[in-house]
Order: sequence, then structure tokens, then C-alpha cells
Amino acid sequence: MNLKKTVLGLSLAASMGFAASANAAFVIDDVTIDFTSVGGPVVTGIDAIGFNDAPFVSVLTDTDMNGLDVGDFYTVTGKGAAGTLLDDIDGNISPLGFGQTDGFELTFDFSVKVEITAITGSTISFKHLAGDDALRFYLDDLDAANADGGSKSSPGTGAGYTDGTLVLTFDVEGVEGGSVDVTSLFDGSDDALFSVSAVDTAGIFKTASGDEFTVGSTLAITDSNFDLDSNNNDALDETRGGFGCTDANQSAGFFCGVEDGTVRFAVPEPGTLAIMGLGLLGLGWTARRKNAA
Repeated sequence: MNLKKTVLGLSLAASMGFAASANAAFVIDDVTIDFTSVGGPVVTGIDAIGFNDAPFVSVLTDTDMNGLDVGDFYTVTGKGAAGTLLDDIDGNISPLGFGQTDGFELTFDFSVKVEITAITGSTISFKHLAGDDALRFYLDDLDAANADGGSKSSPGTGAGYTDGTLVLTFDVEGVEGGSVDVTSLFDGSDDALFSVSAVDTAGIFKTASGDEFTVGSTLAITDSNFDLDSNNNDALDETRGGFGCTDANQSAGFFCGVEDGTVRFAVPEPGTLAIMGLGLLGLGWTARRKNAA
């Protein structure tokens, strides 16, 4: 983990009034989430939505067919599930049934592209390519007794993340980016801008003042960390998420990892919403391979 990311993560967590943890979290400012449609309660005063990790797979498009270089781009797809609802004073405020097999869950998936803009020494730089429907949130009823009961998400198989009701959809803007230093093992960081493109299910997410999210008014400013060796065994062996990754088949053009970065959502009007916790892009081990070649 590089110093810049470590310092940023600690400062953001401290400013929100609760300690940083090994798991990531969407840090929000007094938001209400209505779970009644899936058999849960209306939960107010949520300051963070914690999740364990967000496994992803990255696939390279070699535009000029001459190996990894400037102008090539990666398509990065992944998914994750919320684990806890937190209040910065009261701690865990998760209601009964949240994230449980016979209860309900909040999940997300993402699909974004990054283009390589520079390779300088041990550092690869990249930027986002503008794209639609880059990030989606789902609410799922897991009670088998209900006709709409879904399957609980499984990090191992990748199943159950998108079988719920689609709640919010975000587009990604093609203006931000990041870099990875290949001297930092399988690790990188990234910035991104997102905006709400669709309120797919009204009344689920509301600001502290009770206002609905609106299309185009919400920006997600991402400072992302990603890790291709989260078990710290000095090997590229992330295989979670049901993406078909194995130790043997991962390469410069195809690899898996885990997102554990930070995201901030800002709602300029009519309220203020802050989120830090999810990162959405993966890029890094390929640079290490190229540098070693």
C-alpha cells in the first residue's frame, strides 16, 4: 500500500468519527435506506455501509497488437455486497435480517474501462473512458418463503449479486484516472467521477433531509485502492468472484483482484451526501510483468 493512499484513508476515516478497518465502506452522511420492499425496516442515520471486498476481473484490449503500451485499455467488471450499516456514534445499526440468507441484502456491480496514457519507468498511468451504466446498486429479498426470494451473493462463485431489484445506476465520466507503481506489489490507486443516470427504484435512498436522489445531480468522486494479492503471499492468485480466474491463466491480458478503496458521493442539491469506501478499478500486475521483462 503506498503512502499517499494510506494517509488519505486514515484522514478520511478520522474525519468521519470512526476508526478505519480492514474492510471497505461506503461512508455516507445521515442517509435513510428504506428496506420495506424486501421485508426490512426503514433505517435512518446511516453514516457508513461496510462491505468485505469487491472482486473484479480485468480484460486487456491490445489496440495495436504489440503488447501492453499507451493506447491500450482494460475492461474491468466486478461485484460486491454490503455487510453492515454503521452510525459514526452508535456503531453497527444493521437491522435484523440484513445480509442474512433468510433476510435481505444490498449488492452492487460495476463495469468500467481505463486507457493506458503513459508508462514511465516503474509507473503506469491511466484514465477513465466515459461510459454508461458503470455502477449499479441492487436490493434483494432473500426470504425463501417469498415468491421474489433471491439467492444470497457468493464471493466464491460470483452468483447472487444482480438478482435483486435494481435501485440506482451511475455513469462514469472520462476525465479522471490514476497510476500504479510496479515496485508496490500488485497494488494501485485511482480517481473517478460518476453521476446518477437512473433512479431505477424510487424511495429507497434518500438524503438526510428526505429528498430523493435525482438524475445528474449526484457525483461519486472515487479514490480507489485495488489489490491483486489480498492474502499477501507474494503471488498473483486472486480467484474469487466466479470470473474463471486461476493461478495458471492470469496474464497481462486477463487477471483478477479485489477492490477495497474509497468513494465519496456528493449531492450538491438539495442535500449533502458523503461516501468513502468502494473503489472501482483494477490495474497493476501487468505493469509489474512488463517492467520485469
